[in-house]
Amino acid sequence: MPTRNTLAGTLAMGAALLTAILLVSPVATAAPSGQADCPGNLLVNGNFEGGSRKTESLGTSLSSAVADGWFPWFVRGDEANNREPEFKVEQVAIGGDPYRIRSGGQSQKFFTTWATHTAGIYQRVSVPRNATLQFAVYGMAYSGEADIFDPGRRSFLSDPQKPGNYRLWAGIDPTGAVPSAMGAPPPASVIWSEPSMVTDEWVMLTVVARAQGAVVTVYTKGTQDWSVKHNDSFWEDACLVVAGRGSAAALAAAAAAAPEASAGESSGGQAQAEQPAGRTAAVSGSPPRQAAARLRLGVARFPDRLPAAR
Repeated sequence: MPTRNTLAGTLAMGAALLTAILLVSPVATAAPSGQADCPGNLLVNGNFEGGSRKTESLGTSLSSAVADGWFPWFVRGDEANNREPEFKVEQVAIGGDPYRIRSGGQSQKFFTTWATHTAGIYQRVSVPRNATLQFAVYGMAYSGEADIFDPGRRSFLSDPQKPGNYRLWAGIDPTGAVPSAMGAPPPASVIWSEPSMVTDEWVMLTVVARAQGAVVTVYTKGTQDWSVKHNDSFWEDACLVVAGRGSAAALAAAAAAAPEASAGESSGGQAQAEQPAGRTAAVSGSPPRQAAARLRLGVARFPDRLPAAR
């Protein structure tokens, strides 16, 4: 039976571990981000146009790098299912794919080849105490077995015949909690958006939550059903504002008003005149609308590809 000294030692070790995790994931203090469409943004480097750093000291592989202000997370599995992804900053200046950049010259990417992953990035943020917050972030998935090059977009597109069923989420932890260790999932207290299964288009994911104090953590998440050749996602233009202030709500309304992809059209959007980016769809609004959008924008496309052993 545990003694009083044993219990005290266990509690002390747990407190030390939590302190170490919080020190590694410091609270971000917002600085001017250059995002004209998100005044009042509480995030650091929300547009991913700032610097980046290698993250092996945090517990990732030697090849991974993440945008400054953000931290990687992933669920550690095996070589085929929930393999550790590689994190990198997609940069047009050094040969990155312009189609995977929504604005500026950079986006955050993570991916696996011939494996699934459950992973994302996060940021702890100081916020007004107990404020209601809205987090919006743009994501783009690229998934499938074939290498399908589209000359018009000058990029490879997802395979509609053998997709990975890549899903994207945005999340807020209203308590400011972070994963317990590298290789561990986000805490159960995270409030997630509805998922999107759109590929080759920028999708704005939004979620609203009330802070339980003066710190929250925002998350992105990507996961798939199939260990296909390409399971990649790209992230851009993250915006965290007090609900009703700033422009996250206006962004959500504008994206919701944009034409949404139908189940019968091919994935991907037409390149814009100034920026070769995909059309934007939105997964936001009331739960019934979110569920309908999820079906319309992805799940209904592949009713015969239910998760099963391949």
